[in-house]
Amino acid sequence: MFQAQVSSKGQVVIPKVLRDRWGIDEGAVIAFVEDAQGLRLTVQPKPTDDSVRQSLDAGLGLAAPPGQSRSPAPSPAEMRADVRAAFKRKPI
Repeated sequence: MFQAQVSSKGQVVIPKVLRDRWGIDEGAVIAFVEDAQGLRLTVQPKPTDDSVRQSLDAGLGLAAPPGQSRSPAPSPAEMRADVRAAFKRKPI
């Protein structure tokens, strides 16, 4: 059993042995689940490029007009580049 103390900000340090065992690193998402036994923490799976692309394809397919084809979803790298370019543009 592992224990951790809650800080004044409500933060808890997950013991390193558990972080290593469960693949928890910076940016990991932890879900808090309440049930009859108490509170559980679950590690959420990290999205992969394929899962992101599938989600985008599914969502963009809903927006395409019936009978019209649409271009495939851009890759995550292309989306990041587009966002970076948008932030670099000067306001009008």
